[in-house]
Amino acid sequence: MAKRATSANAGKSATSRASKSTVSRVLTYAPPWAAWIIVLPLSAVAYVTWGRNPVAAPWMSMAAFALVVALVPFTWRVLRPRDEVLQWMGTVSAGLGGFWFIVGMLVGPLTRGVIDAWAFGGFGICVFWTIRRMVVNGASEQQAEAQESKLDKVLAGAKVFKPKEIEGRVVAQMEVNRGEQTVRDLQGSADKMAGALGVRPGAVRIAADPKDAGRAELVIVPNDPLERGAVWPGPSNPGGSIHDPLPAGIYEDGELGQLWLSGDDAAGRALAHWLVMGMTRAGKSQGWTMLMADALTRRDVVVWASDHVKGSQTLRPIEPALDWVAKTQKGGKEMIAATRDVVRARADYLGEQGFDQWTPDCGLPLLVVWLEEAVELVSDSTSFVRLVQQAGSTGVVVVVSLQRASHDNIDTSGRAQLAATLCFGVRDGQDASFALDDGVLDAGAAPDLWQNRHPGYCYLVAPGVPEDRWAVPMRTFRATREQVAAAVAEWAHVRSPLDALSRDAAGVAYARREVVVPATSLVSDGLEGEVVDEDDYASEDGDDGMEPIPPTLEPELNIDADQPIAPPTEQQNLTFGTSGGPKLPTEEAQSVVQQHLRTLLDQGRTHTQPADVCKMKPATTRSREWVRKELDRLCTDAGPGEIGLERDVADMPGMFRIVAPSLAGVR
Repeated sequence: MAKRATSANAGKSATSRASKSTVSRVLTYAPPWAAWIIVLPLSAVAYVTWGRNPVAAPWMSMAAFALVVALVPFTWRVLRPRDEVLQWMGTVSAGLGGFWFIVGMLVGPLTRGVIDAWAFGGFGICVFWTIRRMVVNGASEQQAEAQESKLDKVLAGAKVFKPKEIEGRVVAQMEVNRGEQTVRDLQGSADKMAGALGVRPGAVRIAADPKDAGRAELVIVPNDPLERGAVWPGPSNPGGSIHDPLPAGIYEDGELGQLWLSGDDAAGRALAHWLVMGMTRAGKSQGWTMLMADALTRRDVVVWASDHVKGSQTLRPIEPALDWVAKTQKGGKEMIAATRDVVRARADYLGEQGFDQWTPDCGLPLLVVWLEEAVELVSDSTSFVRLVQQAGSTGVVVVVSLQRASHDNIDTSGRAQLAATLCFGVRDGQDASFALDDGVLDAGAAPDLWQNRHPGYCYLVAPGVPEDRWAVPMRTFRATREQVAAAVAEWAHVRSPLDALSRDAAGVAYARREVVVPATSLVSDGLEGEVVDEDDYASEDGDDGMEPIPPTLEPELNIDADQPIAPPTEQQNLTFGTSGGPKLPTEEAQSVVQQHLRTLLDQGRTHTQPADVCKMKPATTRSREWVRKELDRLCTDAGPGEIGLERDVADMPGMFRIVAPSLAGVR
């Protein structure tokens, strides 16, 4: 019984397919024949209505003639992109059919000669159209069969079923040839599938089924739906919390792409630091700027930004809303150092208050530290690595934006801490691997296909974003700089200032930061704003904000360079330094170094200079090599209560960051 039922179902299925095939063929060949038959009764109706009316006949004939005269060149023009045979056949058929209709309307379609022309001429034209359709269809069927054969070879036994078309996309389910291949094998052949199907590169994506290692979802997007892009709709939640998502752009299937800057234990979303990567002119700076513009309309977020390469060229639309702007490499390093101090202070505060991580009700705003063109700040930087290792739970989000996250551009230990990625177009597949892991690339992500020819195209990989969206292309919104500046200025009243705890921890570098005072004509005058340094106001008190003038030379060294050098006398002491005298014990010499560093801290200095190191040597009574080793010891093994030091590889000799005693030894 079961076999008979199966055979019956198979027979019904075959009959259904044959029936559908017959209907399809009839619909393919019918149009010329249908037009030939319909034109006869239409001409008869026109003859009865107008042709026998002596008043209407002249006017209607002229109107019909004008219509046919216009129809002939129009048909020729429309069919120009097609092959020449089709162009001639279509134009001749339109002209002959139109003129026959006019004659039939005037003298009657059943008149001898008129009906003969309709019968023999129309039949012949239909035969020509049918022959051509048969040739074209035969070639198409052969091409489809060849295409299907090639696709079968690529699939290598895998099955495709349940295909459906959804808004320009074809979505189907796949099942691997179990025991012979894996989903990763199919993902590796996605480019071959695209070639077999004759679609654009990157149009085929295969996403693994998380519940079945032998199944996957096949998505084919023949045309690029992101080509037109989407206009920025403006701030998504002005006056709201940064804990809510930020819209980033539109996915290729029309879904809204959004991201979160804060973590949420209840939602299983961790706070993540960000890597924003892409070639020059791939749209990474503009894309993140618009995200920050949206964030700056929220009530509980503060943004610091550093760009020592392009400066205001990137930051200008949102510059008045930034709490700290660094436009030099030194300023960027000071920002990183100050951020570490802020992280330590916040960690103590949140721990005392019983918070495992930052939440909107913890009493502190979220702090976003955006390092644009960050190569010189993060390559071989110990401070940066320690910062991203420690900052996660304190409500400090570090954003690193650069063109290529290779090991020589960013410390690999630091890059490993950047758990969220916004990857724009890159140069090649190797560059893509610096930002996207193998699973995302295997699923079909290919930013190297865009390079910088498709600005704004990107992949969004971050906590809170569903994994099945990681390999789906997205395009960031587009807006003018004036629109962004207007939105930021309109909602300036909702922004919170930096909290006192973080402000005090940031220290002198933050107090002397560069701020931007927005002009009243910020938008109407084309983003005109005045950059002002806070130290400019100190001139009224006699302080011009410059580095302090070095003290006068010691009396014995205060020599007029224009006077000749007098010969030495017997009474002159020619002993230089203390190389010949007794040396201080090690602990006392170390205390001298600590006293020098404490003096610099009391003066508000955050870094030593080569001149400061030179001043330490005579007072310690030790050699230059001893001083160097002592400074190295303070970098790696500062004891409790000692002032420590930090140094980046890129720093000039003699330049160290001074670490306060409360932070010394905290690594």
